[in-house]
Amino acid sequence: MGLIVQKFGGTSLATVAKIQAATRHVLRAKAQGHDVICVTSAMAGVTNELAAMAASLPHAHNAEHDALLTAGEQAATALFALALQQQGLKSRSWMAWQLPLQTDTTYGNAHLKKCHVSPLKAFLAEQGISVVAGFQGVTPDGRITSLGRGGSDTTALALASAFKADSACTQDVSCTIFTDVDGIHVADPRHVPHARYLSAIDYDTMYALAQTGARVLHPDCVRYAQKGDVPLRVTRTHGENDKEDSMTSGTWVRREASEDTAPFFLTHTSAWHLCESLGAGPISPATLARFLDELTTHHPFEAHLITPTLWALRTPLLEAKRNLLRDVVGTFTERPDHSAITVHLTHPSPVDVLERLTTDATLKDYPWWLGTQKAIVFVPSDQLTKTLGHLHAMLNDTFNRVQPHAS
Repeated sequence: MGLIVQKFGGTSLATVAKIQAATRHVLRAKAQGHDVICVTSAMAGVTNELAAMAASLPHAHNAEHDALLTAGEQAATALFALALQQQGLKSRSWMAWQLPLQTDTTYGNAHLKKCHVSPLKAFLAEQGISVVAGFQGVTPDGRITSLGRGGSDTTALALASAFKADSACTQDVSCTIFTDVDGIHVADPRHVPHARYLSAIDYDTMYALAQTGARVLHPDCVRYAQKGDVPLRVTRTHGENDKEDSMTSGTWVRREASEDTAPFFLTHTSAWHLCESLGAGPISPATLARFLDELTTHHPFEAHLITPTLWALRTPLLEAKRNLLRDVVGTFTERPDHSAITVHLTHPSPVDVLERLTTDATLKDYPWWLGTQKAIVFVPSDQLTKTLGHLHAMLNDTFNRVQPHAS
């Protein structure tokens, strides 16, 4: 049978009881004849607690900061291995430095350079189940690094890709991400409960969604899957009725989707500021546009020029560039706490869908950035759920009229 890399997110491991419940997925895969390697995130809330501790001390993203933030994964990994041992399975935990999973020295957002999987292969040969700490890496000189937001997903796909690329591996290799949603939807089901669920989606579409806020997968994770042609499944860890887990549940992310692509998707990100120039300086609109274009080039999806005098910046970028912005544009006002909703159209539409959205009575007063098959609207964060629901209803109505098969 195949080799499955199973990754468990923090909400799946929030308590010891949930960790014990999550091991049933490993047991089922083993019962079906598969080999299994597990990757764990930290238990829900632990990384935030560690980050709050770090915030009380002056620091930058350095080795000590990363050593602290990745401690939660070590605890979760050990607990998961103990829970498997309790089920009578041979299991052990692995930290990144023990394999190792080598990265560069970009602390806080390190990039994996090489995954050494020989120790995992040897343990598999002994019928053992390895539990690998996600989110962690190690530099060539032995310092611990963190892989940034969603880093545990990246760990799982990097390991799966390394096994698939190994010429000695004769098994089919896949990866399953266990999380708190059923799979991929056309909009976040936490905000739009009846958003359409997809059984399959292609790598490129998933990557575009992940880049603009689909939190279920990290963009790097999708690129690893695509580069290695690793089938990737996203599914719920803990169902209300604990339904039998099968290889067909959840959403498969792969080279080609096996069903018609949804006509639209909605994604969202938070922590945006709208900044408007008061026009006090002698800066021309063209100069401002070039400056914002440069910001966008170096920080993709972190800056958007809406008009020559109105732009949107995410909080970390604004804090880093606020003084520089004043030097370039003079005085400007800030409207904090906005969310960016991105509307993705997956193919050209026979009607001008995006234009209709911008002129809708509920939406027309919000700032819009318009592309050919993508648009972004910036709304106060307390209006996020309401606006997502309204956009979803409008787009459903539009495509149900022009494409009756879409829902």
